[in-house]
Amino acid sequence: MAVALVGGLGRGAPAWASDEPAPAFGERSFHVLHVPFLDFGPADPRRPAPGKLTLSVEAAYASTFSSTWHALTYHRQEGLLGRPFTREEAERIHRDFPEERMFFLASDLLRVAATGRVGISPAISVSAELVYVSHDAVHGGSAVQAFHRAFGLDQSGRAEFPADAFDIVVQRPGGPMTFDDRVPASGWGDTTVTASFRPAGRGRWSAGADAAVKAPTGRARDENGSGSWDAGALAFLRRDGRRWELDAEASFVTPGSGRLAVGLQTAPFARLLLGATRRFGERTRIGASVTVEQSPFRREALGDLSRPGMEVALGISRDARFGSAALTITENVPAFGDRADFGLALRLRFF
Repeated sequence: MAVALVGGLGRGAPAWASDEPAPAFGERSFHVLHVPFLDFGPADPRRPAPGKLTLSVEAAYASTFSSTWHALTYHRQEGLLGRPFTREEAERIHRDFPEERMFFLASDLLRVAATGRVGISPAISVSAELVYVSHDAVHGGSAVQAFHRAFGLDQSGRAEFPADAFDIVVQRPGGPMTFDDRVPASGWGDTTVTASFRPAGRGRWSAGADAAVKAPTGRARDENGSGSWDAGALAFLRRDGRRWELDAEASFVTPGSGRLAVGLQTAPFARLLLGATRRFGERTRIGASVTVEQSPFRREALGDLSRPGMEVALGISRDARFGSAALTITENVPAFGDRADFGLALRLRFF
């Protein structure tokens, strides 16, 4: 299905291979509590000529479901399987286990981003990303459950709650509990401006660096923005072969204090991506990547919510007359910390 979707965009196009290098397959973190902060997806390796403007548009759906044992146990004991998690259940947990860490997170997320990049010099370009976020536009929880069943993956309690649930419930050890089961209003997210340095490559090798600043243009109360200025930097190294492309990236983000409803303490966090992509013919690329990233909340004593997470991505792209289209699927590795359980992104790049 993925091959047909992306491949169909190139039907009828002339048999040519784009000279424009493409990003590795992978995505930024779409975890419901990570989305408001600055984060890096795979670097765009393009070097637009001075004055040239390029555009990319991405629509990404992601589903987050993670919980400590408390919510699952209480929900089963009360015979509430299939029904929403309630404030009354959360308050009982808080009364019975005030000294324990507890969280229950459930969310469907649609994030649409448009990025314009303009060349300043042969090696330097500047881009701006405009973001729209909705927690109510797409409900794919049942489809995610079917995907997990098809591949024998653990549902981790997801099937015991409504597929379209939205919940953010967090309790620090010895602290108050935050409960939010409203569906946040859709709206514009935070805007990111990035300066990119892409020196001329040497043979099959190329490298580059980005410096980014995120402005608080989204509303923190609706989980669309963090309410803070964030800053970060990324560096990448790339080897292009006749068939294979290899990518290595490292990035670092310093988030601002933020005004998220959960009130968690933020800390600088780092990310590492390793990817491999193979060309099939002149216009098709298929690849995979592994991303390991620290949590923005790594200083909190919240178990998986504070531990580094790992995510695997698989993708396919196809050149077309307008540029290229890429489809990427991401899946969390549950043995590590929290990331979005499942993500699906379609990116269009216009040359």
